[in-house]
Amino acid sequence: MKKLFTLLLMAFSIQAFSVNITFNLKMSGQDLPLDTVFIVGSVTNWEFQPMFDLGDSLYTWSTSLDPGTVDGDGNDSLAYYFITVNSWDSAGNQDWTYYQRYREWFDSACVADYPLRYGSDRYIVVPETDVTIMCYFGKCPNWEPSSGLAEKEKDLAFDIFPNPAGEEVTLRLPRHTDVLSVELFDISGKALNINQARINNTLIKLKTGTLPKGVYFIKVKDREFSGVRKLIVN
Repeated sequence: MKKLFTLLLMAFSIQAFSVNITFNLKMSGQDLPLDTVFIVGSVTNWEFQPMFDLGDSLYTWSTSLDPGTVDGDGNDSLAYYFITVNSWDSAGNQDWTYYQRYREWFDSACVADYPLRYGSDRYIVVPETDVTIMCYFGKCPNWEPSSGLAEKEKDLAFDIFPNPAGEEVTLRLPRHTDVLSVELFDISGKALNINQARINNTLIKLKTGTLPKGVYFIKVKDREFSGVRKLIVN
């Protein structure tokens, strides 16, 4: 009996985990009057979630979900799309065509090769491992950048460990980096205060024990370049 209980406990434990899903969005070439880009859909429980501005027309947003998550209609694929306003109507005036002017729409020519939910929304089936999804605003194919985010991060390459974090993390920088600033942002892009200490030419420690659990971004600048990394606090 004890052995059976242990096996059942292990089975439940195997299923009880979440994966990190990151959406990276490229907005270059858009003439939309945007201040902030939002992601919305069943993947956000239909709440408008602001994306973090990485610069150079790149935005990111992360969440954690359980594999096999279903939406309110029982579908295993979660709908989402990107939009440059944070409401479906106009300032509460119940103008329900308002949001349509600011959300992404897809060219009908590519829909046949890129299935959509509801005929207009992207979708994701929650995988069993962490995943990053790369998108162009309003274009069906996802992008695999040879430039943009990948190159931007290489401008000032640094590592964070441990990540996920507990009481503190260490940033490992390239040799002899003349750091001008280390900034911490929450998922909405709000800058947060954080205690930091330079250990030597390549290591900086940050105190993270007082941060609520969630996803954050660390941005490091030197005299020429900058780099951004995602930090998860457990």
